[in-house]
Amino acid sequence: MLTTLQPHGRLDARKGWRNEAAASIVSRFAPQLSLDGCALVVDDDDGIVTKALEALGVQTFPWHRRALRGRTATAWIENGAFDNAFIRLPVGRETLDMLLHAAVSHLRIGGRLFVYGTNDEGIRSAAGNMKSLCGSAATLDTRNHSRLLAATRPETITGLRATLEDWRRFVSIDFGGKVRQMASYPGVFAHGKLDKGTETLLGVLPSVPYGSRVLDFGCGIGVIAAAMLEKSPDAQVDLLDIAAAAIHAAKENLPGSRAFLGDGWQALDNSRYDLILSNPPIHTGKGEDFRVLTRLIEGAPAKLRPGGALQIVVQRTVPAHDPLQNTFRKVEKVVSTPQFVVWRATGVAEARSRQESHLEEP
Repeated sequence: MLTTLQPHGRLDARKGWRNEAAASIVSRFAPQLSLDGCALVVDDDDGIVTKALEALGVQTFPWHRRALRGRTATAWIENGAFDNAFIRLPVGRETLDMLLHAAVSHLRIGGRLFVYGTNDEGIRSAAGNMKSLCGSAATLDTRNHSRLLAATRPETITGLRATLEDWRRFVSIDFGGKVRQMASYPGVFAHGKLDKGTETLLGVLPSVPYGSRVLDFGCGIGVIAAAMLEKSPDAQVDLLDIAAAAIHAAKENLPGSRAFLGDGWQALDNSRYDLILSNPPIHTGKGEDFRVLTRLIEGAPAKLRPGGALQIVVQRTVPAHDPLQNTFRKVEKVVSTPQFVVWRATGVAEARSRQESHLEEP
């Protein structure tokens, strides 16, 4: 049985405490806001803010940018005109700017814009972003190491960037001497640059036979998939990511590949693969979180064809070897740098095979 990876280093004992603390400041202060009409609610992953608003009789319209737990996610607000907008503070100043512009572009004139988050995430500085767009911003409440900010949508906004394409940036990626321009958007992993871990993995990509099927798990904008196709043009490459903006970019960059938006293996069809490649995410906000890596390792054997391989890159401090060894018959360290290790795993481990065979018995 695979033992779930335990975080290395400091991780908050209460998982998700920042989401809870930030959302609670909205739910407790909301009755004082005299809210009416309808509200756009952005990235309320735990539904705390949505429930609090609906309890006050506010009609809510969620915008989820990630397909967590099978929910519908989109790269941009599809439609609507709202009286209020509530934004959970995202990671990254440019991502915050994009969400502010997106929300304001769908707010009625005079509509109110709220941003909430924890102090150690940088919520204080978010007031500057709001002021730049709306002319002013105020702190409404502080508690639980969190802050609730508010601004009002002015009649005229100079430089409003009201479509997703307004935020597209092209990054130059060098695929072994061939430079390619790839589209990216704020909030996508390693936006605007080539991540060092991905670069390490690209340096040791294997060639695959004609017609091989390859999966880029957690594809981002599709850099690993694109590099695979440069190396093996006849491969069939699929893309999987939880972020709607990432899949939007990946489709632009690799229009001939199949793309799946979802939270892990359940988002895929019944296809099996000769090679699964990944630079899996190991952080959720400020803390380490190995759940995606654990699910990747656990689920890979069922999605591999006979003789298929899983090849991943992780930071050296991530204890991936033992879970890989417990799941696969053969685990190799392809390359090791001061920062990263690329692991290649093949064959289902004997104990795992016996367990799966037992489960299949009538």
